[in-house]
Amino acid sequence: TEGYYFPKELDLIKEKFISYTKSINNLFLAKNCFSSGGLGITFLNSYNDITKLLQAKRKTKTVIERYISNPFLVNGKKVNIRVYCLMSGFEPLRIYVHNLILLHQI
Repeated sequence: TEGYYFPKELDLIKEKFISYTKSINNLFLAKNCFSSGGLGITFLNSYNDITKLLQAKRKTKTVIERYISNPFLVNGKKVNIRVYCLMSGFEPLRIYVHNLILLHQI
């Protein structure tokens, strides 16, 4: 999915959204990095919404990402897939993946 981090990628966000218009295949949302359960999610309708968001959340780490209109579903519900791994080295790259993988229904 396409996403941007605010305030880190502010210049890229401004460039991307200067001509943004919402449509069924072009819908973005903003959410706080440290919240869960859908709290603080805002759908963005225009560049004006982006500028308001940037002013209101100047010091809050926020993710702006493309909304997925047809997400992967299990039994008709969205899921989180959790894979636990341990990276023990970079050169050479060494990653151990635990054999327990969790699906959490939302």
